[in-house]
Amino acid sequence: MDRSTNLIGSYVFKSKIAALVELAPHGPCSDALLQLADQVAQHIAAMAPESIDDLLSHPFVHDTTRTVGQILAANSVDIVRYVRWYVGDPDGGSGPSTPARAVA
Repeated sequence: MDRSTNLIGSYVFKSKIAALVELAPHGPCSDALLQLADQVAQHIAAMAPESIDDLLSHPFVHDTTRTVGQILAANSVDIVRYVRWYVGDPDGGSGPSTPARAVA
């Protein structure tokens, strides 16, 4: 894959929690960057960061020796925005659906 464009990563956990993230690579897109986008979306779903700055300071779920920011910098990628949402109570109860919360 040889194109320079933003990419979207996605992750859905048990049809209850989902996340989308838009990444802006500094160079051409690759299969590895597409995989990284999905991994960042998985991190967002799991860790529920409050802001992009908060997200960048988290230890990355796939490599806890580095932060999300360090992983993205090493891959020459910036986060443009993300959205995370869940159905029901985020703690596992049976509460009402919660609308998506976008962070840009």
